[in-house]
Amino acid sequence: IGNTIKDTLPPGMLKAGFIYPNKVSVTFNEPVKNIQTSQFTLTVNGIALGNPASIIPDFAAPENCILQFSQNIKTNVNCLLSNQGTADIANNVSTLNTKSFLSLFADTASLNDIIFTEIMAPPVPSVGLLPEEEYVELYNRSAKWITLKNYKLSDKTSSVTLPDSVIPPYSYFTIAKNTALKLDTLGRWVGVGTLPSLNNDGDFINLFNHRGEKICSIDYLSSWHTDAFKSKGGWSLERIDTGYYCIDDNNWSSNNDMGGTPGQPNSVGGKITAPETFLSHAYMPDDNVTSLFFSAPVDSASAFLLTNYSLTSTGENPFRIAGISQDNKIISLQWLNDFVPNQIEFIAVDKLKSCGGIVFPAETVMAGRPDTAKEIKNIYINEILFDPVADGSDYLEIYNAGNKIIDLKNIAIAGINDTGAIYQISSFIENRSLLPNQYLALTANKDL
Repeated sequence: IGNTIKDTLPPGMLKAGFIYPNKVSVTFNEPVKNIQTSQFTLTVNGIALGNPASIIPDFAAPENCILQFSQNIKTNVNCLLSNQGTADIANNVSTLNTKSFLSLFADTASLNDIIFTEIMAPPVPSVGLLPEEEYVELYNRSAKWITLKNYKLSDKTSSVTLPDSVIPPYSYFTIAKNTALKLDTLGRWVGVGTLPSLNNDGDFINLFNHRGEKICSIDYLSSWHTDAFKSKGGWSLERIDTGYYCIDDNNWSSNNDMGGTPGQPNSVGGKITAPETFLSHAYMPDDNVTSLFFSAPVDSASAFLLTNYSLTSTGENPFRIAGISQDNKIISLQWLNDFVPNQIEFIAVDKLKSCGGIVFPAETVMAGRPDTAKEIKNIYINEILFDPVADGSDYLEIYNAGNKIIDLKNIAIAGINDTGAIYQISSFIENRSLLPNQYLALTANKDL
């Protein structure tokens, strides 16, 4: 039998952790006994919370215990737990020792709380400062601490379930394929092993929360690069203005610093001039559905509020939002009752916000369910501009001289040559109707 080694070292806390709403788990470096509440004090965000009200011991693992406090612990702040006077099995008593921890209480993301802010595709050839790996960057634009556990990142053909990672408020987070990447110096990131392939010419990617609700999406294009050379590879696409989360046109640019900035503010970060947002027109694609068309993206949260829409004749609100287009420019409303064909309705729209959060003025738009007969004999060509000034555009104006609402998807514009042959047939590229006594200018320039 060798010499007996006597335990003379005092115990100490290995770790402490928050259990919502008013508990702290503690693990010592060895089994302890006779734990007392007076042996612990907790400081929360610099303010003393005092001793725990009670202790729940772990008899199966006596190095562990749970401290329960009489009041709730403030979440998502720094905490400091102090211990002194706790004895181990050999009656060694702990001296003052402390453990700090975050009282983390992660929340669930809602629509557009998180947005895509950077895409690396293709990553080859690297400009030398970043690994040759695809990645996407997220930005938490909310005040929430958000957990990504069981969230899904997907493109059109595949998806991956994300591990338990937390994004603090107003912070960036990078998702890459390679779990062995060394990106720690660049900010928070996670490797997922099977990142959906990011197509070089463009792709449609989505983020869904653990309930399957869409949080954000992006349908990026390589043409968004502002430098043709950089679009060939090794340089990321970066969002310019995170405040305008639903505007993609003119809000992305090629990285201009070391190829990419994963986990960091974007190198091209700044402010964009948002387009003016107004209600363009309305269309009834179904018996009880009205689609509202806007000139620029509308804020999603305000778009989903049913009280922002009403029929002026009855004050009725729609009973649900039937859909919002991917670019946030079309909102479809479903009403309780069917509309009567050829009856014009006035739809009031109020308190909607632009993508930048600005409430735009209340508007009223006319709409009507088109007549079922495909009758166009009362539509006339009323005006033609065939020789515009420099930088101008040809246009043709039509007029509905009848008393029926005409669905323009049933008509086309074409030319007739000297022999009577029809050529250059042009159909309408958007859903639109023409009301009685209404004029409409047609042009090939979609930017007017």
